Amino acid sequence: MATAEESPLKRKREEPDVALTGSAGLIRSDIWYDDGNVILQAEGTLFRVHRGVLARSSPVFKDMFLFPQPPFTGMKMMDECPVVQLSDSAEEVGYILEGIFERKYVAFAEKLPLAVISAFICLGKKYDIRTLYLEAVKKLFEEVPATLAEYDGPTNEKWNMIDDPEYMDVAILARKAGLLSILPGLLFVICSDHSSDEIKNGFLMPDGRTKRLSIQDQFACLGGYRAICETQAETTFSWFLFDGTVSSACLNEDDCTRVKGNWVCETFLKPTIKALDLWNHLSIEGLCDECCKDARRYHEAGRAEFWEKLPSLFGLPPWSELLEEREDM
Repeated sequence: MATAEESPLKRKREEPDVALTGSAGLIRSDIWYDDGNVILQAEGTLFRVHRGVLARSSPVFKDMFLFPQPPFTGMKMMDECPVVQLSDSAEEVGYILEGIFERKYVAFAEKLPLAVISAFICLGKKYDIRTLYLEAVKKLFEEVPATLAEYDGPTNEKWNMIDDPEYMDVAILARKAGLLSILPGLLFVICSDHSSDEIKNGFLMPDGRTKRLSIQDQFACLGGYRAICETQAETTFSWFLFDGTVSSACLNEDDCTRVKGNWVCETFLKPTIKALDLWNHLSIEGLCDECCKDARRYHEAGRAEFWEKLPSLFGLPPWSELLEEREDM
């Protein structure tokens, strides 16, 4: 299918078409095919497209178009086309129509705004537009790890395929869309990076908006913070609780005991989340070679144990259950 730039049938508008909008205050969008045979109205914006293409992409729209025609029963007509009223935002409808008719965004060769991902997931699910829905969900799954190996991946980019979203925005989308395998990692980062006041009262975003997690995830984070601190002491940093030195083969008991005690006091005097920090990022200096070797081994095993427990800290099902939603991706 030709792109928007290639198609002679699509007419870009510079000013509102008075004949169409009139006193109703409706605005004709850029997605307007002169030979289109159905008009979608979302909020105050009109989109003229091809009914057959839309029906082929969406079983929901296909069923919607099964009304006796012409005209569609109970539908108003405009420019000799039936007008279908949608309850969705004009912005989101525009994104999915660009994906269907112009193949925009669907190549996924570059980073996409989270707003596009959200529209593809939410409206893709609502209207059963499987291609857009699945591609967007895949993108989220690839961005947000569900295994410790993925979490420790080699990439230096925080976001590879989504255009630098805020973690909280992604968490809100994941909860709304029911993509629960995304939540443990996201909620962990939110607990690590934000205070309890921010979690309760909302986050001030770079664009000036205040965003809030769902009530469910607010409670999950507030309860999860304490659970994380307790669990990291039992797993990742369990070796700190050993009496005396870390290794039974310690080469300098006095120094190693002092180093371990000082590091615990300096790091955890105020509750700090470091459960998934890599060993090389801890900057523990002064342990003898034997204690350092054993501490690293305990630390790595503890991180793996903590990761397995992570979903339960937020009241979510275990990884084995969460990962089922990723199996067919």
